Amino acid sequence: MKILTKTTTINKDVRNVDYKCFGLTYLNKQWCFDGRKTHLFGIKISQHKYIKAPRSVLNLITLMTQKFDSVSNKKIDIIIPVYNGYQYLDTLFDSIYKNTDLEYQITVIDDASPDERILSTLEKWQKQFAGNMRILQNEHNLGFVKTVNRGLQCTDNDVVLLNTDCVVPKNWASRLMYPLFSDGTVASVTPFTNSGTIFSVPHIFRDNVLYGDLAEINKAIGCINAPFRRLTFPTGVGFCMAMSRAAINKIGGLDEIFERGYGEENDWCLRAIKNGFINTIAANLVVWHKHGGSFQNQDKSALIQKHMKIIHNRYPEYVNMIDKSVKNNDFLSVRFLVIILTLNKCAKATQCWFDHSYGGGTETYTKNQFASLSDDTLCIRFQEGDYNYSTISVCYKNISEQLNVKTDEALWLLRQIKPDAIIVNNLADYKNPLAFLDVIKELKQDTHAIVSFRGHDLQCVCPTINMLNYANCYCNCPCADECCACWKRTQSISAIKTESICEWQKKWHNFLKNTVDEIIVFSESTANIFIKKYPDIKYKIKIIPHTTHDLRTANIPPHNGINIAVLGTINVSKGAKLVQEMDTLIKDMPGINLYVIGSITEKLRNTKVLGKYTPEQLPDIIEKNNIDIIFIPSIWPETFSYTTSEAISMNIPVACFDIGAPAERIKKYGKGIVISKIDAKTALDEITDRILR
Repeated sequence: MKILTKTTTINKDVRNVDYKCFGLTYLNKQWCFDGRKTHLFGIKISQHKYIKAPRSVLNLITLMTQKFDSVSNKKIDIIIPVYNGYQYLDTLFDSIYKNTDLEYQITVIDDASPDERILSTLEKWQKQFAGNMRILQNEHNLGFVKTVNRGLQCTDNDVVLLNTDCVVPKNWASRLMYPLFSDGTVASVTPFTNSGTIFSVPHIFRDNVLYGDLAEINKAIGCINAPFRRLTFPTGVGFCMAMSRAAINKIGGLDEIFERGYGEENDWCLRAIKNGFINTIAANLVVWHKHGGSFQNQDKSALIQKHMKIIHNRYPEYVNMIDKSVKNNDFLSVRFLVIILTLNKCAKATQCWFDHSYGGGTETYTKNQFASLSDDTLCIRFQEGDYNYSTISVCYKNISEQLNVKTDEALWLLRQIKPDAIIVNNLADYKNPLAFLDVIKELKQDTHAIVSFRGHDLQCVCPTINMLNYANCYCNCPCADECCACWKRTQSISAIKTESICEWQKKWHNFLKNTVDEIIVFSESTANIFIKKYPDIKYKIKIIPHTTHDLRTANIPPHNGINIAVLGTINVSKGAKLVQEMDTLIKDMPGINLYVIGSITEKLRNTKVLGKYTPEQLPDIIEKNNIDIIFIPSIWPETFSYTTSEAISMNIPVACFDIGAPAERIKKYGKGIVISKIDAKTALDEITDRILR
């Protein structure tokens, strides 16, 4: 007769795994495309949502490995309207002169600039360009739109409309014109930029700081060959916009109702769409743009508001079109690729973190580590998902972006980025952790990165992660034969599968010994467990406790009875069953009150569960409920325990069992109680005895 059984059911959208004892389902794990849920005895104990990654998303490998065809040898017209902006002219023309890789003619129209330096500067550059630049002067100020139209009327080729407050990089022209030369239906092409509304990176619709050198950034993204026909937009952005002569001939120039500017390119592009054209992007080009440098003396806000009203009246669907285009999965893929390649080029160091998605203490640690790193360090976080999709997140300065992509695509991208360090932070929710040990080994070989392992749990010793056996007791790191015997009884209730515990430990040992350069643990207890199982890795281990925030002292006035609080999210490994036993016992112990500050997986009848909290709220909660002592009921050797640190920092009594990192610290704490036996009755007796003493 089987006491413990496991049943798996799979349909098109959901995978269910039921773990049963005597035919009763006590644990259910459910995976679907949108997330993961876990129920224990019918009670939901965890839920993780992740972004749906449609299969239509662009293939990142294809984006970076397709051959980028050179454009045909056509001549282009570069139209530059000028009104003051003296401080930008030399930089702009110097970049055009040095970096333009197509045959071109520059038409500069000075819109009656009052700054007398403008004309002399233009004439200086006209000599430099030796026949490739002509200067037109408006007799009086016409405004931006009429000035551009004058340029369009006196040119014959495909056009690049370029603002004075721009800088173009090497080979910019061929990259910008490639979609237009390749497809007769393309009306406009716009590059990415630090400041260009929907084409802004890294933050869309914002003016960004351009981190790093413009030339190096464009070198990094030059390999991108995005399928521009799948990247269409209702508008281009006129700071640097290619305009096809075919579209100009068919729909005319800019509508002069927009006079001084803002909205004119939106209208032109929307008219182009109505006439069968498309507007797209040069995904392998970033142009620097000051934004507003050409309009610094105008009331831009009022102008934008007025002109956008015209756009919305003419094209009521415009807002929805913009929203749809910027949320398009193909565009999100391309933007993310540009961002990650750009930041990787800008950053002085790049770290790749392999992490889980469970949250908790590991999540707190990850966020703290990212916050503490140098501003010049790029952090790339890999989290395995379901259905062969995973999440890649980037964190750099004030930039935070993420994308769900196919797992093999994500791992391929990490190889291209070549991180300086690989942080194996936590693989607790990976379906096949042993396979990822080989992935990380290969990544190290490809990139020569330093590999740092973080001991947040005991997965490297046992697939259960917490080393609790089939009876929910800590096994105390037994010999190999005992491990094998235990695993035969335990594996049926483990989420992670391995044929042999010996093989599991052999592969982890080899990984820690031969691939990992350093092992960081957060307590002596964890270090001792690792060393007991793998003695030859001792020299790699560093004990670096987590950084925690001290809370204020909680002041408890005299009161009747004894109030015991359990702190945190309490599941089975953290002592939920034991707390449930205590809940039953206190029914016959007048004056003893039990509280859970947080949540618990078990049903309690006599205990008050106070719910979620933030650490900053704890002192107030402790004082409000006159808590005499905080009890840490974990039955496995926790590797750190933030709740223990929070309790100690409030300078109130703290109790725990003699196991793991909590006991290690509480033994050194003047108000600490280490309970002699992992037992509910013993815990209550020794806690009350100490409080009443």
